[in-house]
Amino acid sequence: MNDPVFALMGIAIRAGKVESGEAAVRKAIMRGKVSLLLIATDVSTRTLQHFQEMAQENNLPVRRYGTKLQWGMVLGKRPRGLVGIIDRGFAQNFLNKLEEMNM
Repeated sequence: MNDPVFALMGIAIRAGKVESGEAAVRKAIMRGKVSLLLIATDVSTRTLQHFQEMAQENNLPVRRYGTKLQWGMVLGKRPRGLVGIIDRGFAQNFLNKLEEMNM
C-alpha cells in the first residue's frame, strides 16, 4: 500500500502510539490519552455520531480516512473503524499529511 497516511501509521505503530478498536479507543479517550481520532469512512452512523460527540466533548480533532478493512490491514488486525493516536507529535504529523492531501 503506497499511501502516506498508512505509511506514517506504520511508524506510529512501531513507536507504540496507536490505540485501535472501539473499546480501546473509548478507554484511551476517557483517560485523556488520545490526541487525534481517525474514523474509517465506512463505520456505522451510530458509531460515527457517538465518537464524534465523545471527541467534541474532549476537544479532539477528528478525521475520516480509509476503510475498516484498510485500517485492519495496516494495523495487522481484523477490520477496525477507529484509530486513536496517543502522541501529540504523531497527531500533528497525521493532520499535516491529511491537509497536504486535502482530506
